[in-house]
Amino acid sequence: MELERIRPGDLVECEINGRVFRADVKAREPRRLVIAPICHNISYRHVHAKHVKRHWRLAGRNAPRDRRSKPKQTTRGTGVRPARLESDLTLQELGSDSRSR
Repeated sequence: MELERIRPGDLVECEINGRVFRADVKAREPRRLVIAPICHNISYRHVHAKHVKRHWRLAGRNAPRDRRSKPKQTTRGTGVRPARLESDLTLQELGSDSRSR
């Protein structure tokens, strides 16, 4: 894996000599990363690019800290638009009311 996109604060999954573990990235050095393993029984503190198997970015790193606006409410990942969600719930409520009569 290429190390150019990995920054301090990110999470990486590494494999060294068959041992798979996850670690926080503390710093980048030329051709290797300085890490802090999440499990305390791992003693590795540096990994090379060939040892990094997966990478997760630190969420929201580019967001300004002084912004006071509310986050947008989304239904991302649900597959339902907000307007349809409300109408679907209304139809379900109507269906349950007619059955109880």
